[in-house]
Amino acid sequence: MRNPMNKRIPRMLLHQPAHYVPLFLLLLITIIFCSAFFLVQGSVEHLYYDFMDRANVEDGRFTTLSPLSDSTWKHVEEKGVRLEKSYYAETKDGNADVHLYAMREKINLPDVIAGRMPEKDDEVALDVNYAGEHAYTIGQDVMLSGHKMHLVGTVVLPDYIAMMRNRADLVMDTKNFGVGIVSAYGLSRFDPQGLQYTYSYRENKTSATKKEANDTLKALTKTVYEDNI
Repeated sequence: MRNPMNKRIPRMLLHQPAHYVPLFLLLLITIIFCSAFFLVQGSVEHLYYDFMDRANVEDGRFTTLSPLSDSTWKHVEEKGVRLEKSYYAETKDGNADVHLYAMREKINLPDVIAGRMPEKDDEVALDVNYAGEHAYTIGQDVMLSGHKMHLVGTVVLPDYIAMMRNRADLVMDTKNFGVGIVSAYGLSRFDPQGLQYTYSYRENKTSATKKEANDTLKALTKTVYEDNI
């Protein structure tokens, strides 16, 4: 016996299109948006990890109360890591907080989007998203904690792909928080009280698991605590 639904379904679609066309369009739009999202996600993921490798992104970091002594630096690197200073000054741009890092040499290398890197002590390169949020353009002067800095470039830092001040933050905040790069001499212009002695490191043998990475950090901090905080 032939199934009577074979005739009923086309007849329902033909005589009651207002019931089914909106549902069809909703399904179609949902499928298009989901497909586009996953397509873009795959492309961005490839670019993201390529940048992480090219920029030598850190495996971890820690901040100390005072600069590491030469002996402590040596003992830390004996734990199987390569250290690099990642000092930054906490500055204010109006109501926004801006962390200014000294020029990086081997770890967390910035990617220049436009312009160039700072060369003089009164030059700065700001994160491209922060500069865009505040409508800053290359060539203009920016006041940071009372110091007039000349904006010479926009950059992306591999340790600040998402502009988040703390790990616990859920969303980016490019309006109230930003980062930038200055020369080593440029960093010395700012109040030493706001200087943070942060160190980035890369493991000589990359940890295979999160537990191994945490064990490495614990070993490093234990060594640091021998004569620092």
